[in-house]
Amino acid sequence: EQVRGETLDARTDVFSFGLVLYEAATGLPPFSGATSGVISEAILNRTPRAVNEVNAAVPSGIEAVIAKAIEKDRQLRYQSIADLKADLERLARGLTPSATVRAEPPAAKTLKRWLAAALLAIVAIAAGLSFVWRPFSASKTIDSLAVLPFSNASGNADADYLSEGLAESLIDQLSRLRTLKVTSRGAAFRFKGRESDLTAIRHDLNVRAIVTGRVVLRGDSVSINAELVDATDGHQVWGEHYNQKLSDVLSIQDEIAKRIADSLGTQLSGDDERRMMKRNTNNAEAYQLYLKGMYHTAKFSKAEMDAGMAYFKQAIELDPGYALAYHGLAYHAALAEDWIVDAREVMPMAKDAAQKAIRIDDTLADAHADLAFNYCTYEWNWAAGEQEITRALQIDPANVYSKESEAWCRVPMGQMKQAIQALEEAVRKDALSEEYVSLLGMFRYLDRQFDTAAEPIKKSIELEPNYWPGYSYLGHLYARTKRYADAEAAFKKAIAIDATVGEPVSGLGITYALEGKTADARAIADRLQHWPTYVSAYNIATVYTALGDRDAAFTWLNKAVDTRSWLLTWLNVDPDLDGLRADPRFATLVQRVGVAPTR
Repeated sequence: EQVRGETLDARTDVFSFGLVLYEAATGLPPFSGATSGVISEAILNRTPRAVNEVNAAVPSGIEAVIAKAIEKDRQLRYQSIADLKADLERLARGLTPSATVRAEPPAAKTLKRWLAAALLAIVAIAAGLSFVWRPFSASKTIDSLAVLPFSNASGNADADYLSEGLAESLIDQLSRLRTLKVTSRGAAFRFKGRESDLTAIRHDLNVRAIVTGRVVLRGDSVSINAELVDATDGHQVWGEHYNQKLSDVLSIQDEIAKRIADSLGTQLSGDDERRMMKRNTNNAEAYQLYLKGMYHTAKFSKAEMDAGMAYFKQAIELDPGYALAYHGLAYHAALAEDWIVDAREVMPMAKDAAQKAIRIDDTLADAHADLAFNYCTYEWNWAAGEQEITRALQIDPANVYSKESEAWCRVPMGQMKQAIQALEEAVRKDALSEEYVSLLGMFRYLDRQFDTAAEPIKKSIELEPNYWPGYSYLGHLYARTKRYADAEAAFKKAIAIDATVGEPVSGLGITYALEGKTADARAIADRLQHWPTYVSAYNIATVYTALGDRDAAFTWLNKAVDTRSWLLTWLNVDPDLDGLRADPRFATLVQRVGVAPTR
């Protein structure tokens, strides 16, 4: 019933009790497998080996009771634990239980041994304890794990936010344990739908254990199956089912994190446990809205990001003290700024959100990274940005989002080498993030390292074939190295993925201009000025720069200053502006923005 997402009743508990009896009698679980999916399939479709076949010493009457307790059809199962108890009492008196037509009275000593095990299990159920199979030796210590996105078995895509969000939240919680290495979301989520591929997961992610799960959402009820599997041999370390109201999802998440931590084979300090169990909100509805916000924002299209913004705002309305929701707003703005929306529309709000998050929780490293990004890309206050980066990395030296923000701040400060080093460190920690990998390639491109820029950019496209910035970055690289046909193809691929964004369209215009297709380039410059969605003035300026129209280029670059375009932080390094650097107006523009010469 749990696997099918059906309504649960006392007969479900009878089934769970039957599993306990089966293992007490045989030493083996009736249904086993390396992942929850395999186990669920066995529960639904496979018949366990007969108890007597595994252990011939088990009395036939006990075998009959167990068989009836784990009957798949609950109409044929014991209808209550009282009925099962009555059969055990019949056996104790040497009578035939109702579970079988005929059973020979077993020897009293053997029967008493099995009845004692059965009654002990009943006591456990009566005390409200749930069945957990723990074949993992405490002498083995788990020091690294990956949490894969939980599968959505609801038959409804609207529940994807919960299945992915639960996994992401567990990653955040477990990452707070200092003795545990937890794979980043970007890396772990590459294996969505590949839970059974333990060898590949262990090899690619370099982890000892894997957390998988399954979510079934039915109205206001949720069924969650979670398990911790030893990746070295496929054994389940811990696993459990939860069937509760959706409003209890925060408690379920905390319980799963706690049980996983308890199964690591290490002794957690009180400080570790307090840090792991620290909640950002106690409002389950606000938590779900935050998960929806992150889920849609990660889609990185205008429509999806608009939806994400709305969810973050709703979460804050429900819980004005929810620091993570404020971070969500600031993070959303950082992604949308100047590519999807005018920076002036979102960045003042993003700064306010980051500062509120810090006031609520000064130990939230991501919020300090948000504020640093705001200072460096919008306010052009490099000193303040560096101060926030320092604080973020003091809180969490391993935070890759902070290293990305550091890279954005280092470029306008003229520290291109340090910017690339920050991204290289981010990629070492999260080698399967298309965002960090592609940015590393783009920053090498900005540093004129054309020969080493292509590999990470191409890798980002392999990681996520629908990541349009990767194709756009590759197009810029090809255009600068005179591979014009390849550049056109890359930009057109980016446009095909998301036709609403103007950046790859401007890249195509640059390519046309560089290869002498002047009319086509001017047509794109004209189109961008009447684009149905926001287009950065900087992007229009780069097309005119490639065309050699300096007057138009400076007109649009000055408009970019007025709109606080983050692209201006690349003013001293962007190859697309090389045609303007000898013009005296360029030095004036650099002085206006305040970017430092590259050292």
